[in-house]
Amino acid sequence: MKRILGILMLLAAFGILVSAVSAADLQEHDFGDFKLDVPDESWIRDQVPFGQGYYGGSVSIHHFTDDDLQGTIDEYIDSQQYEDAGTDGNLTIYQNGNKYVVLTHSDNEYYLISDRDLEEAKAIAGSAEFGANDLDDEDDEVNNATPFEEDTVVIIDDINFTIPKGYAQMPTGSANSDHIFTSNESQIIISIKNIGHEASVDDIAKADGDENKQINGIDGVLSNQSGQCGFTYGVDDNLVSIFADDESIIEGILK
Repeated sequence: MKRILGILMLLAAFGILVSAVSAADLQEHDFGDFKLDVPDESWIRDQVPFGQGYYGGSVSIHHFTDDDLQGTIDEYIDSQQYEDAGTDGNLTIYQNGNKYVVLTHSDNEYYLISDRDLEEAKAIAGSAEFGANDLDDEDDEVNNATPFEEDTVVIIDDINFTIPKGYAQMPTGSANSDHIFTSNESQIIISIKNIGHEASVDDIAKADGDENKQINGIDGVLSNQSGQCGFTYGVDDNLVSIFADDESIIEGILK
């Protein structure tokens, strides 16, 4: 009996250790309208039916408010056919195939974190700070940002990007922020990730349908995910990703 208790205590301690390690591997990332502690990945804007979606590695994030929902949160969860897997404090856990989906929310704001690693998903969801970002204030910032009157060279981390006329640069909140430029309903997102060594096409993770491509003499990987075009390439020890509505916009940015 003592031996069994000892094994159970060891397993419990191991579970705590794994959870702590997963949480320690996360770092705060500014997604624009919200911040979460997430793995160090290249976060890509995802197409979702409402609200905002991002994915990086095996993790996907869906953020939305009551104003975005058509119906109730319970009706939306039912429509996704998630399987109820219990609760942990203020977190509600579901399963969707080989992934866990963790829901955390306030009275009118919601995060759905999808991940194969349940402890990691719970750690990400647990980092949400509701009301920390005033969406109305941020909307004012977007509305008040001044669009470029002509194609403009913007320098980010010593790398030049030519942003088309009519786009406005949004403020960023941290060094890990994506750099976002908006024009009416269109967005350009630029993400730069330091990988600690000279970057090449071989360092770029490819999904189904991605292809090696050269744009304006730059070798990289072109992707089309959820209606958005992306191009990732290496500059010194950085992987640079540009996301836009179509390839022609990316060509202009890299001219």
